[in-house]
Amino acid sequence: MILLLIGLWLPAVRLSLTKWTPDLSRIEFLVILGVAAGLAIGYLRIQDWHAKLALVLVSLLVVPWQMSRLPGQEIPFMEMIRHWLGELSDSLRLVLSNQPVTTPLLFLTVMGILFWSIGVLGGYNFIRRGKPWLAVILAGVSIFLVDFYHPFLKHPARYTGVFVLVVLFLIARLFYLHSRRRWEDQSMRVDYDTGYGIGRSALIAGSLLLLLTWNLTGLIDFFRPSSASGVSGIWKNLEDRFENIVLGLQNSGVSTGDFGNSLSLGSGAALGESVVFKVYLNPLEVDNIRIYWRGHTYDRYENGQWRSTLTDAMTMYTSQWSLPYPDWRGRKEISIQVSPQTRAQRTIFAPAPPLSVDRMVEVIGQHMPDGTFDFVALVVDPTIGIGDEVQMRVWLGAPTVSQLRSTVRDYPSYIEDLYLDVPEQLATDFQALAQQITAGLDAPYDKVMAITSYLRNNIEYKVTVDPHPIDRDPLEWFLFESREGFCNYYASAAVLLIRSVGIPARMAVGYAEGVYRGEAYEVRTKDSHAWPEVYFPDYGWVEFEPTASQPETVFPQERDDEGGIFSREGLEGEADREGADPFAGRIFGEPPEDAGAIAGDAVPAFPWLTVIVLSLLLAIALTLTMIVNRSPDLRGRSIPEITEKLLTARNIRIPGWLTAWSRFSQLSPIARRYALVNGYLYLSGDRPEPGWTPQERIARITDRVPQVRYQAAVLLEQFQRESFSDHLADDKSTRVAFRQMLFPLLNAWWRKLLRI
Repeated sequence: MILLLIGLWLPAVRLSLTKWTPDLSRIEFLVILGVAAGLAIGYLRIQDWHAKLALVLVSLLVVPWQMSRLPGQEIPFMEMIRHWLGELSDSLRLVLSNQPVTTPLLFLTVMGILFWSIGVLGGYNFIRRGKPWLAVILAGVSIFLVDFYHPFLKHPARYTGVFVLVVLFLIARLFYLHSRRRWEDQSMRVDYDTGYGIGRSALIAGSLLLLLTWNLTGLIDFFRPSSASGVSGIWKNLEDRFENIVLGLQNSGVSTGDFGNSLSLGSGAALGESVVFKVYLNPLEVDNIRIYWRGHTYDRYENGQWRSTLTDAMTMYTSQWSLPYPDWRGRKEISIQVSPQTRAQRTIFAPAPPLSVDRMVEVIGQHMPDGTFDFVALVVDPTIGIGDEVQMRVWLGAPTVSQLRSTVRDYPSYIEDLYLDVPEQLATDFQALAQQITAGLDAPYDKVMAITSYLRNNIEYKVTVDPHPIDRDPLEWFLFESREGFCNYYASAAVLLIRSVGIPARMAVGYAEGVYRGEAYEVRTKDSHAWPEVYFPDYGWVEFEPTASQPETVFPQERDDEGGIFSREGLEGEADREGADPFAGRIFGEPPEDAGAIAGDAVPAFPWLTVIVLSLLLAIALTLTMIVNRSPDLRGRSIPEITEKLLTARNIRIPGWLTAWSRFSQLSPIARRYALVNGYLYLSGDRPEPGWTPQERIARITDRVPQVRYQAAVLLEQFQRESFSDHLADDKSTRVAFRQMLFPLLNAWWRKLLRI
């Protein structure tokens, strides 16, 4: 059972680590709960259709309960269910009308139902038939598909490898148990070492398969749609058909929610009017500045995918902000308040690098060799949603044209190493086009503006794009052949063209400015956007707008020779960025004593504690199995019998409850049913005398609960026939009688307990 549980749980863990949408950890809980439910209901001695009906009823309760929960909010159960069903029906209506779904709820629900079903099927078929293979196959397909679409973990195949090893051990164990039963039925002698021999064979085969799966990345790349080889064309149409369903997930093209460490160019979709978040700020502080709400940045491009190599995660507490940003000019600290308008957001969208936040957050980025910090993203865990407010201060900049034009190519070496990379297969064509566009220009600013203008004037904006040929890079096809696309393509092309003329640039995603309504910027799903950011010494990262559908970025010609739009005078009197608490006077929870910046991998942490606990349980189970198989006195005995004998052999006092459990486990099925019915007398407080006969005991029960008189007589007759005669007892009739007696007896005991 432990092998089965680990095998079905691993695909859920792998799915959870993608962080495609918040709350994927619920899937892990559902699959474990599903296995437990399948085992429990499968163990009940009831007919198959009764068991399946019970599983359906449990599913109708558990799945909606898990899927409708709103984290951190105390809402009545039925209200949560109504809210969940409303959002789900809206999503299904969009799918049926071939419209994009902009929330991840449908995907989360489908995954919840799938993994709950895998758990239930596995547990039920294992306990009833010893054949959980349908669930194992579904789990294997699931983990392969997740690896297929999310190959961005450092060692993605390790989960598949462990899964294969566990499944192989499960196959070997079940094969041995089935074979041993067959051999014993044929009166064949079974060597005690047979099981270990099969186990050793499974270990050797599993080790070989483990080596294969650790190198599975190449095989997955062969099938991945972005690959230039293989059979990816077969999958392209299927992927496009599901584009609308997974639109609300991370990495599905135009994202409408959170962003992870990777981003696919995608095929695009029409976006809706739903409000994602609102931002409250003083409009005078950002007058004449176009704002971008950044969610994540990326530095590496390959085969239609952007990814971030800056993956350090630092946990920052309210009073401990001291990020060492470079000493950029022309920037000012401003206060903003972000108010999410969706159920769950993990990313905090900000217009500039954060200086402080009023809650514990994770800052994604990396410390550079010169001691400064390169900021990538800001995330929270648990997620934030409707009703939450995030107060923060950011370091907003807006240099003038003259300042940007006067900068020189004096880039730090780490900036050049990170932000000048162009894939080898694209370098020649992109460099030729970039040099043609920027011919005769010297200043980096002028070159960037020329590339930006070229894309705005020569590429047609389209909300969606057609599939590109499988032997061509999607960005190359966009720029030189189709010449049409949406923001992901415009921004990606701009970044690589700018890099091709020796200017550092990176890909940024998030939301465009939105609409200012009264007191806040209102940012909607349709504002989801991508743009290039270019590095200028002394001024940092500056946004440009190559997408033809967006307003052109206009930089002020002159405001202040020293500070750009923000004069140095505006900075006087501001609290020092590294020393002062900008939220002094407000009351926040104090961080723990050992609070501090905790560096780690931005990829979600592997759940080592859970794995260690499950491994220990597996080791204990295997050890007990070895002991039992090597001892003739223990083979074929129940768990309480084995435990009792092991304790007796070591002169350990045996608890009374264990002795009673051991004796009960040695009884025949009919005797067990009689003992359970007899237990009603103890529960009701009417303790029988030791000398009472079975007939007297049953008579006392029927006096208290007359409606079970007939069933009690059947049980008594078959028990006496089995115990006191040579005649065969009818096990089936006692099973039916016991099932019919169970509810009336429990009801009577409950009413007596409550004195009804």
